[in-house]
Order: sequence, then C-alpha cells, then structure tokens
Amino acid sequence: MINGLYFYWISWTLWVIVTFFMKKNTKRTLLSYWILVSIIVSNAYFTFDYYDISLTFISILIGGFLLFPHISRMVYHMFCTFTMMIGYASILIWEGQAPIWLFMPRFVLIPLICIFMICILVRGLYPRITVALVGICSGEFLYSHMLSNYYISYVVGEMIFFDTLSLILFIIIGIEWIRKLKRKLFLILRNYKTNVEVAK
Repeated sequence: MINGLYFYWISWTLWVIVTFFMKKNTKRTLLSYWILVSIIVSNAYFTFDYYDISLTFISILIGGFLLFPHISRMVYHMFCTFTMMIGYASILIWEGQAPIWLFMPRFVLIPLICIFMICILVRGLYPRITVALVGICSGEFLYSHMLSNYYISYVVGEMIFFDTLSLILFIIIGIEWIRKLKRKLFLILRNYKTNVEVAK
C-alpha cells in the first residue's frame, strides 16, 4: 500500500465538503485554505536541531491549537489532549517493541484505539477533532523525542502518520454524521406517528 494514499483521498474529500457544502462564511474559507495548505506542503520537511519535521505536521498542529479557544471546558479538553498524547506515544512504543501483539493491520488497529479513547473522553464534533489533532500530533513529537534520546532518527510527520490521522478524523466525522442522521430519522418517524394519531 502506498503511504499517503488515505491522507490525500480524505483531505481532498474534506476540502470538497468544506468548500461546496458548508455555509459561506469566514470559517469555511479558513478551513478550506488550511486543508489546501496541508496538502500542498505534505512533502516539504525542515530540520530543527535533531528533528526532521514535516510542514504539514506544523500546519495541522497550529490549526489544532487555534481551534482550542472555540471549544468549551478548555482545561478539561487540555487534560484529554495530554491523555491522547501519552496514549498515542504508548501505542507507537508498543508497536516498536512488540509488533507481534498487533493482531490487526496497523492502519486499522491504531485509529480504532485512538477513536475509542477520544469517544470515551470527549463529546461533540469540534472538541473531538481538536483533541485528536493536538493530542496525536503531540504524541508523535513525544515519540520522536524519546527516540532521539537514543540517537535514533525519526521523521516527525511521515506519510504513514498522516494516513493514521486522516482515518481518525474521517471516522470521527462519520460517527457525528451518522448520529445526526439517526436523530433526524427519529424526529421524522415521531412526527409521522403523531400525524397518524391525529388523523385517527
């Protein structure tokens, strides 16, 4: 499988949804620019001290931090972000030290564990996206920092990381979409049932 395939597909899908289906306002414009910039600089890297860092990684991390002031209960969500950071770094350590315990493919197991953690800790679409972006990016950097202590080279924000993050975001958005669809269907059925009872 080509690394980065999920990232490009999901990023372009999200860009189309944001650009053509969201209401025309400043938030839509900023989101569409943010997604485009993240796609454009996905193959650009820079070196800082002992770290090779992707520009898309920086773009996503900054975007995640900019989302924080727009969600409620900031202290609680920062704690959730810290928990996600430790959790994601622990999963990567587990994968590196005992890969035999990964009983499912990496691109399935890691997103499922992260989504499970996020859904338990956080409610609401934007808080979940914010915690996912900042927590998982911070976990990636923490893992890189731990490896650098042993003089092991690790690129912060490789394509396989973006694939994982894209799948997590896509499934989080899908869960929210299904929840809203379920609620609309419930309201439609309830209104239909009420109309039938009134007609009787």
